[in-house]
Amino acid sequence: METAIHLDSMVLSYLAHAMAPGYEPGRDPDLDSERIAALRLLMVTSGLGVGNTAAREALETPDHVHRVEIQLLIDSTLLEDEVLPELHEAYESRVAELQRVHPEENDCRILAEAEMCRVRVLLTFDKTMQRRLAPVANVEVVFPSVEWDRLAATSPRAISVPHPTNPLSRRDFWKWS
Repeated sequence: METAIHLDSMVLSYLAHAMAPGYEPGRDPDLDSERIAALRLLMVTSGLGVGNTAAREALETPDHVHRVEIQLLIDSTLLEDEVLPELHEAYESRVAELQRVHPEENDCRILAEAEMCRVRVLLTFDKTMQRRLAPVANVEVVFPSVEWDRLAATSPRAISVPHPTNPLSRRDFWKWS
């Protein structure tokens, strides 16, 4: 299966938060809208994935419970992509090129992985990363809410929904009309 959308580490963490049994929207409207958009994208997209750098970075959280939630999400739900060995030199070259406009090495690695894996979109809520890297990226670099709004305009149907035993099935914050 081809990955169409990659998550950066921040969005990966947001998605894990939104899927957690105790998640309650309303504490931070900006972050809540991004978490909910990421969850909705998961339900309408079969090609949601993550690269090695984003996964490794997200799993560095000191919160053990959240780290387990992230690992479970990666293991059970997301496509895991890695740069092919024959593209490693081009990948490292691209990382160095991106660092000329954005000093955060992991952000540059996340974008370069998305480009090498030929995804269509990289989701981030890192405003600095988006501002600096989107203009030079070979993939779209957008917030989850932007991608959701674009897809919502086509009235998407869910390809997966929470099982009745999943606590999300009894919640409605993620539903759309």
